[in-house]
Amino acid sequence: DVEVMLTPVSFLENESLTYKKDGVTVLSVNSNGTIPNDFFLSSGYPNPFNSTIRLSYGLPEATDVTISIYDLTGRMVESLVNNNQLAGVYDVTWKSAGKNTASGIYFVRMLAGDFKGVRKVTYIK
Repeated sequence: DVEVMLTPVSFLENESLTYKKDGVTVLSVNSNGTIPNDFFLSSGYPNPFNSTIRLSYGLPEATDVTISIYDLTGRMVESLVNNNQLAGVYDVTWKSAGKNTASGIYFVRMLAGDFKGVRKVTYIK
């Protein structure tokens, strides 16, 4: 039998629970308990949307993540996520109301590790 002593490193509401042993992470569990097998970016809900759209995305491993919104000309309209995150399933919300956002088609771009995902969303004022 092997005995492993796990020491909690961090655990705050809406954050991940991580344990380390001798500086090596031996267990990492996202607060919602789900770790996907592959990277993914949802198409958003609702879509089309009027003021707010929720996007879900999944990370099978810890990595740097960027999620940005682009208009049809390729101009970045807003950066939603730009940090390192643990493996898990996450939700992010884009609130376009009150930001002089024109009705139309926008692209959500996610970069995470070697994964590149793009989804088309439609904003209707």
